[in-house]
Amino acid sequence: MKKTVLMFATAALAALSLSAVAGNKVSAATKDTTAKITLTADKTSGDKSGDLQLVSAPGFDFGSVELKADTDTTADADGDTTLSVLNPGLAEGWGVTAKATEFTGASGKLSGAVLSLTTTRDAKTEAEGATSADISKDGSTVLNATFGARKNSDGYVGVGTSNSTAKAHISVPAGNVTGDYSSTITWTLTADPATETPADGTNK
Repeated sequence: MKKTVLMFATAALAALSLSAVAGNKVSAATKDTTAKITLTADKTSGDKSGDLQLVSAPGFDFGSVELKADTDTTADADGDTTLSVLNPGLAEGWGVTAKATEFTGASGKLSGAVLSLTTTRDAKTEAEGATSADISKDGSTVLNATFGARKNSDGYVGVGTSNSTAKAHISVPAGNVTGDYSSTITWTLTADPATETPADGTNK
């Protein structure tokens, strides 16, 4: 009889323990924490200002070209040159314009001469591939990158160093005279404050 009672008491105690465990409720099983980092613009390159920088811009040498009497005289500049822009990590787009003065020399102005530029863009800019523009005294956009336009394997468009290849072509109308002529090309880099990161934080 005693043995039976003890067995019953032990079984009852085990049942009560299981019931107590099953009845407990879990509170605050998950918790959110934060990982932080502050990124500042790279100041190790260029003028170390952390700003947009026009790192390099090309000049062009067409060499000595035989002037045609009754048709346009055309020539391509020797070699390829690099137009380089650095965005050290700023969330903004940018653009480069070029404008050229008239070709002048000891013989006067080179009347009607057209200087054109073909720029082969890299993955850092708005659109890859070659684009062409005539460079006049009023200025033309030769390179641009709209931040937030899309995202490529190298990161956001317009961020980092963009090295684009530039080729120049000149066309001189008939009626001009021989001589040495030159033009000054002014390259201007400007930020584009209108660009912004898309709401989902990605470029498409």
